[in-house]
Amino acid sequence: MFKTLKENKHVKKISGAAVVGAAVVATAVPAFAEGTADTATVDSMKTAFGNIVATGLLAIGGLAVLGLSVFGAMYAWKLGRKAFSMIGK
Repeated sequence: MFKTLKENKHVKKISGAAVVGAAVVATAVPAFAEGTADTATVDSMKTAFGNIVATGLLAIGGLAVLGLSVFGAMYAWKLGRKAFSMIGK
């Protein structure tokens, strides 16, 4: 797979650094989670993320209606053109 020994050593260095980086991140994340969470903070975060989800779903719903109507109009135009071309022959 690798042409030279130098390239193989380079890949080993990169993979070793990636493993060390993953280990540092994996041990650092639980360190910041020590203690008990304030219920007011948790409730405010749930409310904020709930509002974000609701806003996103409303936006997607609005775009879906617009997209389906544009698709329907284009599809009707295509079928109508095909039907009238068959009738016109």
